[in-house]
Amino acid sequence: MYVAADGRWGHYSRLLNPDAEFAVPAAWNALLLIVAAGFSALLSRRVTRLYVWLAVGLLVMAIDETLAVHEGIERALGVDWQVLYAPLALGALVLALRLVTTLWRRDRRTLPGLLAVGSCWLFSQVLEAFEWRGAVQMPHYAAMMLVEEALETSGSAVLVLTTATAWLRTSSASKVT
Repeated sequence: MYVAADGRWGHYSRLLNPDAEFAVPAAWNALLLIVAAGFSALLSRRVTRLYVWLAVGLLVMAIDETLAVHEGIERALGVDWQVLYAPLALGALVLALRLVTTLWRRDRRTLPGLLAVGSCWLFSQVLEAFEWRGAVQMPHYAAMMLVEEALETSGSAVLVLTTATAWLRTSSASKVT
């Protein structure tokens, strides 16, 4: 989409830019996060209540993606959003580790998908850290941004598939702890 939307299309360039906020790719990623949150909420009743926290986190991510909250905070405070969100990322890491240890005992088939999601999202953020130096785009920005945004959206899509598959695989009689 970004390659086709190289600025010659005017308004469509902005709508299709994967790095733009309030654009089609951001809305698509937010929708994927909401769907994954829904499946996570369903899984919380069948597998572990830890999925409720995953659902909440995914909804927060979807709202942030939709409303460009992290970009606004970054602009207002003049501090990189990744630094500001580090405490939230640490909390998400603790949740992820608890979920992995629980699923190791209950549903190991879900782990490869969740690990793929985490890998996509982590690597996308590493790339984003190298795209900018302060407010200055690096010369390799466009190439890295395309990969970064593809990894973010791919991670969200894999999460939908992983949670949907886990939900379909579980029985309605599963005990929750």
